[in-house]
Amino acid sequence: MKRGKKPKIIKSQLKGKGFKNAITSRVKAVFKGISKEMPAQVKAIVESPHGNVPIIRVALGRNKVQGYVQKFLNGISLGQYEKAKQKLNYDDVYHNYLILFLSNGAKYKLEKNERVSLKPTSENGQFTMFNTNQPTLRSLFSNAQNRYHSSLWLYHPQSNNCQHFVKQICTANRILPDSNASIQVYNGQDAGQLLKNIKGPLSLIPKALTDVAAYGDHIIHGGKVSY
Repeated sequence: MKRGKKPKIIKSQLKGKGFKNAITSRVKAVFKGISKEMPAQVKAIVESPHGNVPIIRVALGRNKVQGYVQKFLNGISLGQYEKAKQKLNYDDVYHNYLILFLSNGAKYKLEKNERVSLKPTSENGQFTMFNTNQPTLRSLFSNAQNRYHSSLWLYHPQSNNCQHFVKQICTANRILPDSNASIQVYNGQDAGQLLKNIKGPLSLIPKALTDVAAYGDHIIHGGKVSY
């Protein structure tokens, strides 16, 4: 190993004092303030060789928000969450994301929960999107950040959630739904209206929970906080 070069830290090395120091440094970084930048986990992939590989296909996917999450929100909102769903005629609440197929055979799931994440996946998504420009991972994010700036990375359950993020990425890169079904999923549900129907101080709870989750994710995975 060349002098002056620090060895890479791998999970097996993060034990005892080393693990404690790593967690401590991340906790300290959290309290220095909130960043509006690309999370470290995403940046590592974008700056890898995969970052310059063309995305030959994009698929839109959606999953139901986990039942236990919805039950918890309904519980802490004293039943207002379910009442809001009924008022808006939502049979269920969904989470949208994108599947990116690279020309080298790699496949990634891109989504925004409390933070943006980009991870290898075996999923295929449910709806194919028009993708004539075939951006790379690097240009995909560069185009979106040039258009939406720091709001691309920030999260708010009403005004800047998973559905907003999918639209930001697709709009900035001219990726469009290609069927009536995909248009309906792409347009998504109005989470803002759903949460606006939870009245009083209880309306602040979903945002507070995502704030806590963002900090927790930072402590575990490192990088700068973005929520």
